[in-house]
Amino acid sequence: MQFYSDGALPLRRVGIVLSLPLALVFAGCGAQAPVQKAQAQPEPPVNLAFDNAAKFLAGTKGSPDTEFKALQEQPAWQEHAAQMETLWARFAEKQLKPAVDFQKRELEPLSRAGSFVFYPFGGPDVIYATTFYPKGKTYVLAGLEPVGLVPTAATFKEANLAANFIKLRESAGIFRRTFFVTSEMDRQFRVGGVTPMLLMLMSRLGYTIRDVRLVDLTPEGQLAQSDRPKPNGVEITFRRPGSSDDMKLFYFSGDVRNEKLEVNPSWLKFLESKGRCDTLIKSASFLLHWKEFTRMRQHILDHSDAILQDDTGIPFRVLSKEYKVSFFGKYSAPDKPFKGHFQKELAAAFEQPGNVRELGFSLGYGYGRRSSHLVFARRESVTAQNRTAEGPARN
Repeated sequence: MQFYSDGALPLRRVGIVLSLPLALVFAGCGAQAPVQKAQAQPEPPVNLAFDNAAKFLAGTKGSPDTEFKALQEQPAWQEHAAQMETLWARFAEKQLKPAVDFQKRELEPLSRAGSFVFYPFGGPDVIYATTFYPKGKTYVLAGLEPVGLVPTAATFKEANLAANFIKLRESAGIFRRTFFVTSEMDRQFRVGGVTPMLLMLMSRLGYTIRDVRLVDLTPEGQLAQSDRPKPNGVEITFRRPGSSDDMKLFYFSGDVRNEKLEVNPSWLKFLESKGRCDTLIKSASFLLHWKEFTRMRQHILDHSDAILQDDTGIPFRVLSKEYKVSFFGKYSAPDKPFKGHFQKELAAAFEQPGNVRELGFSLGYGYGRRSSHLVFARRESVTAQNRTAEGPARN
């Protein structure tokens, strides 16, 4: 499969033991014995190697026994840590905070705990997937770029440390423009893949990495551990700050044009196994406007309870037939080479008096140069009440 978008650790499963309190009631001679509660057993120690790797890439220190300890004492890593602190602080203040405020103000009433979040054409953009849908239980991201491996201390040579960190920061184009550029990713992630970028961004978001494993999809759409040099995807188990619940993030590499999905339907089978989803589409090169992607477009329409997107997602004339749509920001004509994808129907909707609410930040292809917009589409039958009553999507 291929998806379009804007030395390694041993990838083994870390077991998690859950202990439930037991109430034992004994009856005899007409009297009830006292209820005895078993003590909750602590979780076994977690392999911190993955989290230490993520922190090393993010420019923050890991556990005291991290294998990266010696490398963290090198001037190159210390410079990287300082640069990352500056980059992240600027991004968090200028871009992330307004996006969080928008989510709380406009999307929180319809958020569903435990939902399945689908972000096609997103590449390694875990930031906006988890920001716009912060209550997700399972996140699935996709792109053309290879999966790659998790670095170990042995991966890095001191002589090349500074150059490697410069390349990593340059690859984080999302800090500069809120999306990853496909042509840049083809060059930047060709060798190392997107897994290091995913881990770096997740660590900066404050997530604890619990486990990482490379995976393939069986013909039936089931997950299987991969030993291949170029696996289908990566599965990252993580926890949010202050939470004891494990979340899953998947990234899959592949092509979702109609002809590819026809030959290899395992991808759609995997998505269907996750149940209904909340979808995010932005900076997606207008691929879902093309005839070659109608099968993926229909899958999204058929399986999404909510779709948050810009004009590069599903054409508005199609979306508005099946969903109730809310509008944010200001719609403006696309730049080259996408000028032919100007949508008259969408422009007219944004011009309706009282139809548009504030967005509050710049986003997407016109970042920093022209007005930005988002539309939030939800099925008429899906209200805040029944979304809550439905409970989590199937996982």
